[in-house]
Amino acid sequence: MVESPYRVVNEMTAARILIKEGTVTPRGLVLVLQNLSATDEIDWGHHHNLEISLEDKWYKVPVVVKNTGFIDSLERIGPLTSQERIADFAFRHGELKPGKYRVVLSCTQDLHSDYSIFKDMAAEFVIE
Repeated sequence: MVESPYRVVNEMTAARILIKEGTVTPRGLVLVLQNLSATDEIDWGHHHNLEISLEDKWYKVPVVVKNTGFIDSLERIGPLTSQERIADFAFRHGELKPGKYRVVLSCTQDLHSDYSIFKDMAAEFVIE
């Protein structure tokens, strides 16, 4: 397996990802993307990465369906709001086996400047 490229996640204090309670299945789940800033918008990427924890290290979950793609656009969430998004794992990874996983998405805070700094945000879940 390929080790995770993400060394640091969840650094942005203005944003958070949660797993909607009761939605985790081996085929997918519902993410809740939250903007905690009272003034700034948060842009979230549509593409998610799926990882599994093995012996306290994160690894990429292998893709079983080849030649797939994502529309990698950004979705803007206004101040102090949240939005739900379905994460369909079966589409690329098949059904997940029991284990500890995390979904990683990139986001950026609109700081009203000419450049954006993307941060990687993650939410962990367990398949039993």
